[in-house]
Amino acid sequence: AVVKGRLEAHGADLSLVEHRLSQMYFPRDLPLLERDIEEMGAKLVALDVLDSFLTGKLNSHNTHDIRIALDPLNEISNRTACAVIGSGHMTKDDSNVKAMTRIMGAGGYGNAARYVMFLLPDSEEPESMILTCEKSNWGLRPKARKYERKIVSGFPTLVYKGSSRRTGSELLHHMSGESLAKKERVKERMLDLLANGPMEADGLMEILRRDCGCSRTTVFTAKKELGVPADKGKGHNDHWYWRLPDEEYTS
Repeated sequence: AVVKGRLEAHGADLSLVEHRLSQMYFPRDLPLLERDIEEMGAKLVALDVLDSFLTGKLNSHNTHDIRIALDPLNEISNRTACAVIGSGHMTKDDSNVKAMTRIMGAGGYGNAARYVMFLLPDSEEPESMILTCEKSNWGLRPKARKYERKIVSGFPTLVYKGSSRRTGSELLHHMSGESLAKKERVKERMLDLLANGPMEADGLMEILRRDCGCSRTTVFTAKKELGVPADKGKGHNDHWYWRLPDEEYTS
């Protein structure tokens, strides 16, 4: 329902779309995929997310395993003249501003792909996203494309607004700076709250996320860098409590 709604919101011709619910695993089911492409005359296959299609015997953090699955997939794409798009996620390491090394999993994902593109927030316009090409094996890299985020018929959509001169590295540099500034705000607020004594971890987490507009990951990173200890309650009280490093905890 979500996929169909988003396609309709973008004005897609649903008669040209086939949504397969059965899960395939690569490389085991690649012959089935090739058969389906040929039977339907498909020109585009979208795999979301790509690493969910790896058979359980393969490790998504091992480059050799990734190539076992993706190299034959590239060959199928070439034989059938059908483009294959695989989506993925970025790592949480905002200090790393090299786009190709921010792909979650092994480097084999980026190495096997002919094109690698990133969809990143526009640091100049909060409601916009920038699609940048960070790798192209078949010619010059196309210009980055700018999109505006809008809700259409209840579904999030991207409306093309023209080309952009922004680069992936430039956008990641800005994201890195924002992330570091937010983490410092979390540290400062955490120290202020814990100055009054140990606090129950879940409650503290809720306050920090609300006050600083941050993720759980940012809170845990700030906690680690501050050296904030965690103690588990005793007896009937089994909650975790955080405290300042130089304080003792008693439940």
